[in-house]
Amino acid sequence: KRFIELAKSQGGLQAILKIAPEKIEPYIKKFEDIISNVLKDTFWLDFCYRMRIGIK
Repeated sequence: KRFIELAKSQGGLQAILKIAPEKIEPYIKKFEDIISNVLKDTFWLDFCYRMRIGIK
């Protein structure tokens, strides 16, 4: 569930969900089903996040 929510929180997807959610909702449901079937209840995940900091 957390992995699905992480994927859904990404900027490009959020923009589509705000503008035209009806166009992408069937694909989101399919994505959720596939991920749930593949990962079942538990999975291992290595996560890396890159942050850029600008100092002026």
